[in-house]
Amino acid sequence: MEYCELGNLYTYQFTQPDKVFKLNDALKIFVEILKGVDYIHKANIIHRDIKCENILLKKKSKNQGFICKIGDFGFSKSV
Repeated sequence: MEYCELGNLYTYQFTQPDKVFKLNDALKIFVEILKGVDYIHKANIIHRDIKCENILLKKKSKNQGFICKIGDFGFSKSV
């Protein structure tokens, strides 16, 4: 499977026409972020700084969706 680096969600948004995501792409990204938050919460970690700049993106090969990773755990806290 071939991957394409896209940077973070904030910069990727500005590559979109009219700075708006297609609904299908937005839903895929949202689901990936929720999976990541669920994973870190199950590990008893609270991120405390989720924002577009801290969501790292990779795109799978054409029409296969996105891989999102949560970055910058500087403000995170273990509970």
